[in-house]
Amino acid sequence: MIFFLTLWLIDYHLAKKQYLYGKQITVTMELGEADSVLWQMLPPEGRILEFLPTQIRQISLVHQQILGGAFQEVMGTVWQVEINLEDGNNLLIDQEKKAFIAVKKAKIIASYFNVPIIFISSEGKGKYAAEEIAFEAVAALPQTIKLQQKNGKFHIYSQWQLNNSWLLLKQIFQKSGFLLFLLVMNGFMLGFGALVNAIVLSNLGINVGVVYLPGIFHWFKPELGWTFWLTIAILVMIFKGANLSHAKHIYLDKEELKIYRDNQKIGQIKTKNIETTLLIKEPFSVILILGENQELIIQDLQQEAEFRAFILKLEEGLTVVNDQ
Repeated sequence: MIFFLTLWLIDYHLAKKQYLYGKQITVTMELGEADSVLWQMLPPEGRILEFLPTQIRQISLVHQQILGGAFQEVMGTVWQVEINLEDGNNLLIDQEKKAFIAVKKAKIIASYFNVPIIFISSEGKGKYAAEEIAFEAVAALPQTIKLQQKNGKFHIYSQWQLNNSWLLLKQIFQKSGFLLFLLVMNGFMLGFGALVNAIVLSNLGINVGVVYLPGIFHWFKPELGWTFWLTIAILVMIFKGANLSHAKHIYLDKEELKIYRDNQKIGQIKTKNIETTLLIKEPFSVILILGENQELIIQDLQQEAEFRAFILKLEEGLTVVNDQ
């Protein structure tokens, strides 16, 4: 088990390092004959497509998880810029770790071809939203997101309730899944490996004596005992749970918007510089507060409905302070 855990940690570290340095994507676009556009992605992907500007439906931004390593762990996320054609082809142009940088590149292309920009799987009231949030649905939204208003200032925050506990446990197990898988499977891997080894040696004519096959439940017994590995798993789950259960706060006035996680400030932006706010639903829900040269992201709420309630209350506050 120690060997497999060490192997996973090394693999994860190397894959994470590759993600942080960034994956190079080389794409070229040239004007071809008869005003056509020649799009080409250079090897190793190696793809070429020619199309007319009139075939471009929109420029889209896609929030995408990057998987890496032999175990395909999630390394992080990027914002991909794509050209969407009427025939269903989606042509990757670039990808960036920051949404505002990806938007700048999308604006250049959209301006040249005179087509709109949208964020895929997004909801919002302003620019770039794929769908508009229905404000009439506010009454049906969860009551875990609160808004306080005083003297033209707004405080929007998440409030823990008892029914959040089950949702939290579900998310903890999802985020701790690989470790729990190793916990259950390490005994099986050792037992099955010993069996395969005995079969191979026997086929080679080497006497392996009697092969003892324990009961099926013994195969799933961890090498170092359940107590040790359950302790490790519980510690990891507590750490994951602590990250997921932090209260999120937005403080908004005419001058600036500030975001806190519990009492820790995680970012701020001048209110006048906010270009749009969006609920991005894939690959997981986040609230994107987008400025021309920066962005703020709220994540790790318990359910999509809470994200929707958060952004609706944020839009309500922005409408008021922008009219002051």
